[in-house]
Amino acid sequence: RSYRLKKSLGVKGVKANTHDYDSQDFIQAVHLALTPNERSEVITPLTPLTPKELMDILLIILGIICLIIGLAGCILPMLPGPPVAYAGLILLHLTDRVQLSTTELLVCLLIVVVVQVLDYIIPMLGTKYTGKGGKWANRGTLIGTLLGMFFLPWGIIIGPFVGAFMGATKDGMDNTQALKAGFGSLLGFLLGTVLKFVICGYFIWVFARELL
Repeated sequence: RSYRLKKSLGVKGVKANTHDYDSQDFIQAVHLALTPNERSEVITPLTPLTPKELMDILLIILGIICLIIGLAGCILPMLPGPPVAYAGLILLHLTDRVQLSTTELLVCLLIVVVVQVLDYIIPMLGTKYTGKGGKWANRGTLIGTLLGMFFLPWGIIIGPFVGAFMGATKDGMDNTQALKAGFGSLLGFLLGTVLKFVICGYFIWVFARELL
């Protein structure tokens, strides 16, 4: 191959020193020196990405960002975790690379709606069935959750507990019953958080399954 290369370079009338000839001459000389089989092994230059391919890449990146934000939203109440993660699936569906079925998208949407509703009522149910909470215990759970958002990260955990406890005392419960209501609210909050993590984790798995 070295002999053929020198011969090809000689045809071009250039010197053997690679610094003495133009790069285009060298590339053409190398091409002439290679056999047809060797030429087929040469890596061709990468073709530029089309606008549609660039758009697909952008949608996939935005989808990944949505999944990350959705995962963070499982803990941070100001971020609607499952809905944002679901938006990541929609962005992936809009690409030419992946097409999720309509049935799968509708089922995932239904799951998101159910989880969002449960996320609000589970802490109040925990208060009611653990501490026999009244209306003020339930209201205290909701108010404590909202106020806890301003004292992250521990406020979002302590807030429902304190709110349920104070609400239960306003309902006329003694301290023991009020504590039970507070623990029930905390248990409901933790259960809702785990549920959201499971749903967002499933969306991440679907995203990775379809993309890879």
